[in-house]
Amino acid sequence: MPYQQGDILLDKYRIESLLGQGAFGEVYKVTYLPLLQLRALKVLRRQAAGISQEEFTEAQMRFRNEALLGAQLNSSNPDPH
Repeated sequence: MPYQQGDILLDKYRIESLLGQGAFGEVYKVTYLPLLQLRALKVLRRQAAGISQEEFTEAQMRFRNEALLGAQLNSSNPDPH
């Protein structure tokens, strides 16, 4: 079940809105409370209908890779235009 606006996750993310959802989870617009910054937060669902454990494990690996790549992004680069 999707989270609701105002819900707090992991004591540091406040749900602002649902941005999208798929077979394995949801993506939310959240406020990162320690810095009061907007972020996107992807949440995996452990129990997705019709998804095998192997498929879920593969999704977890992709999710981890996405998180590692996202952590490497530098949003402080100036706009080159």
